[in-house]
Amino acid sequence: MRAWRDGVAKVPGFLDDYGFLANGLFDLYESGFARVDLDRGLLLVDRILEDFWDDGLFFTPGNGDMPLVHRPLAPFDGACPSGLSASVMALLRAHGLSGRALYLERARALLARFEAAAGRNFFGFAHLLAAREFDLQGPTTVAFAGTEAALGAMQATVHRAYLPARVLARLGDVHGLPGLEATPRAAQDATGQALDEPAAAYVCRANTCLPPVHSRAELRATLRLDAPGV
Repeated sequence: MRAWRDGVAKVPGFLDDYGFLANGLFDLYESGFARVDLDRGLLLVDRILEDFWDDGLFFTPGNGDMPLVHRPLAPFDGACPSGLSASVMALLRAHGLSGRALYLERARALLARFEAAAGRNFFGFAHLLAAREFDLQGPTTVAFAGTEAALGAMQATVHRAYLPARVLARLGDVHGLPGLEATPRAAQDATGQALDEPAAAYVCRANTCLPPVHSRAELRATLRLDAPGV
């Protein structure tokens, strides 16, 4: 819904409501790796494609209660990103986490559609160009395994680094990377609780996963965080 006050929600959400919230849920997932945040983010991305896609992403849903004579297309970024560019970023992140090809296909179709316009007016497409960079660079996926206590230092290393094209996940939550799908899950006891084990981080680029690293220094080196200019 678009508005909420005193426990009452009203006005069906527009494209930017869905795009911003989906990215927010992915941010929450990458901060704490609660699977519910990932699942809700993916659900919203599916709703974006179901309700707003019609050979493009429109500002209003196609199944709205008040059909419009003309459904507006709002691609320009201003002081806030547009719903379209936020949704493209959400689609790219959803693809990195789920491996679902449709997300990447739709995101790239939108990037191609506005490529010429962004080249002429990059100030008006700043966030869409950030999504373009995300797609061109990778992304770099970092999947973590081990208990939360053991992983703290390595997770903090990635959270504090500027990595504009990256996906963070718990091992077992991310799909679509052959090297990770063949990796054993974290050991569990009879109650299903994770056993204490060395922390591990798997860094993957271009569908290729490197051997796991087990320390903050190794992770920084793998991600080239100490390289000049980074």
